[in-house]
Amino acid sequence: MGKIDLYIIPECYADTNLVEYLIKSVCNHQKGCANVAKKMQEKYQNGFAIGIIDFDKKKVPYVDEFNVVAENDNLSVLRHRSRSHFIIFIKPAIEVFLMDSANQIGCKMSDFGFPDTLEGLKELTKKDTANDSIELRNLYKCLKDSDNLKKLRGVIQYLCEARFGVDDERVREIVG
Repeated sequence: MGKIDLYIIPECYADTNLVEYLIKSVCNHQKGCANVAKKMQEKYQNGFAIGIIDFDKKKVPYVDEFNVVAENDNLSVLRHRSRSHFIIFIKPAIEVFLMDSANQIGCKMSDFGFPDTLEGLKELTKKDTANDSIELRNLYKCLKDSDNLKKLRGVIQYLCEARFGVDDERVREIVG
């Protein structure tokens, strides 16, 4: 990974690992949804920022300042009403997102040393070692052609390219 994109702010270790794999860049990991919102509001107040959080978490008040731009079963993209800030919700959480992605392409989680149960997978993804887990990276390589990962990669790449000139219709096309 050659570049660093600190304005991309994932909230959990597995999310950070996934996003860094998808965009081949280092992100600004913040532990917890509230810390993602705080970083966006303080460090990137007048700049561009993308927060990436699981939808299953307690609601962060900052989200009230956003409108939904695009949504499907696994992703929601929200845009701040007055700033170039975006939040991507992974729905309902990274573990379900990964299991759905595996089912989309017929990949077995157990082939990569992961449990086939949601609770078992959560035990592994919640550890801080998930941030740089080679096993997760190998799973992501298998899942890279799933609709979920293609859409997540596509929307992050588009937002990063367009930054202050994001077209909501284009975001809807990507997310589907």
